[in-house]
Amino acid sequence: NGASRSQEKVAALGKSYVDTSPRGSKNGAHVTCDPIPEVAVGADAEPELKVESFEPDGVPNRHTFRVAFGNGTEKAGVILVRATVIPLQKVWVARKPMPKGHVIATEDLELQTLSPAISADYVPDSDSIEGLELDRGIRANEPVPRFAVLQPVCAERSDNISVSALRGTLVVVLKAKALSAGRRGERIFCMNEQSKRRFPVKLTGANEATVDF
Repeated sequence: NGASRSQEKVAALGKSYVDTSPRGSKNGAHVTCDPIPEVAVGADAEPELKVESFEPDGVPNRHTFRVAFGNGTEKAGVILVRATVIPLQKVWVARKPMPKGHVIATEDLELQTLSPAISADYVPDSDSIEGLELDRGIRANEPVPRFAVLQPVCAERSDNISVSALRGTLVVVLKAKALSAGRRGERIFCMNEQSKRRFPVKLTGANEATVDF
């Protein structure tokens, strides 16, 4: 009916307005309007509608659109339409199949905009995942799940590790043997083979770590 058509039209106009507004989401938004007041529908003809502004309601994802209505070039009045405005999210998507254990490179990925209902399960474009390792295989054109990426393995047991220690303004680098395997960001124990002293380090890269004395 006329009311539902106007409701859909306001939602489409609202989305266009939000997408081009400096205050809108950079990735666009999904807009769902509440029912339109009868005055905006008109009994004889479908009115011309124009979104003039939108303001937050103080409730998450809820906004009020100021919508002018009329026929042709004549403005008949203004109504306020409440709506749910949910920002869309760009997520990382595989350009090609990638097996479990694959270390992700820039050329493996592209961006895709997903609906808000499912985007929360996948890695957003704000997160850098180049250099991370896949914990399971990914199909071509499949969004990368958050749970499927791991920091890469930086050391195996018995690897020789280059350990950097900061003392004041002086950086001291020493060699030590890894006593276990670990991923970037994890802490493992190493051993100084001369003194046989064991101490914890934080892995920062391939066979590289830092230590606080």
